[in-house]
Amino acid sequence: MTVNASLCAEVDLSVYPLTAIKKTCYKLANKCSIRIELISTDRAQITMAPLANEGVRESLMDLFFIELTDQALREQISSETEPVRRLILANAFSKSSLMGE
Repeated sequence: MTVNASLCAEVDLSVYPLTAIKKTCYKLANKCSIRIELISTDRAQITMAPLANEGVRESLMDLFFIELTDQALREQISSETEPVRRLILANAFSKSSLMGE
């Protein structure tokens, strides 16, 4: 693999959480190797290198940002719906015999 085959992107950590970036990298691990480098407190540099058996260099950046947006939205939705999920769980367990009668 040559360095020229790599793609680089800077990601704003105030828009995309680091955990979403890591999940995205994991999801694309079968297509490329990815390196995350924090370049400041609010920026990360992502370097992607397609695997030797993949001919996806041109679409790799698109795949990365589609998945990154998906992971960031999942985190946001999870955070926003946590109070409702806790309420549903509390209600469900309060009506069961698990709480003791």
